[in-house]
Amino acid sequence: AEAQLGELKGHADFVRTVRVSEASPHVVLSGSYDHTVKLWDSNANRCVLTLTHADPVEDVAFLRGGGVVAVANGNRVTFCDLLSGGRVLQTVVAHSKTVTSLWADDDKLLSASLDHFVKFYELQQYRVTGSVRCAAPLLAAVLS
Repeated sequence: AEAQLGELKGHADFVRTVRVSEASPHVVLSGSYDHTVKLWDSNANRCVLTLTHADPVEDVAFLRGGGVVAVANGNRVTFCDLLSGGRVLQTVVAHSKTVTSLWADDDKLLSASLDHFVKFYELQQYRVTGSVRCAAPLLAAVLS
C-alpha cells in the first residue's frame, strides 16, 4: 500500500499543474484554474507564497535554479521572481490562444498553445526567438 506523504490545500478550483524544484525538492509550485500559482514548502505542508494572475493557470516552469518561474496564463507567459515575493519581471504575449504547456532547461523555454504554435524564448531578456507551426492545437511540448 502507498503512504500519503502530505496534503497541500489552498486552491479554490482545479489544479492544472504541479512542479517540484530540482534545486530544492521540498519546494513545490502548483497552478490552478483559480488564477493562482502557489509556492509550497512540502516539509511543512503549507503555502508560503501566492501569485495571482489575470487568467486560469495552465502550466508553470522553474527557471534559473528555481528563483524565477514562468507561468502560462491565458495567451501570456509571465516571468516572476520568487526571491522578491513574486515580482513580475516580464509578461510576453506571443500566442493568440491559450498557452497550454511550458518546458524549460538552463537557458531556454518553450511554450505550446492552442494556436498551433510552439514558441522558443531566450531567458536573458525573456523574448521569443523563434516558432514552429504545427498542424493542430497543442496540449503539450517537450524537447529532448
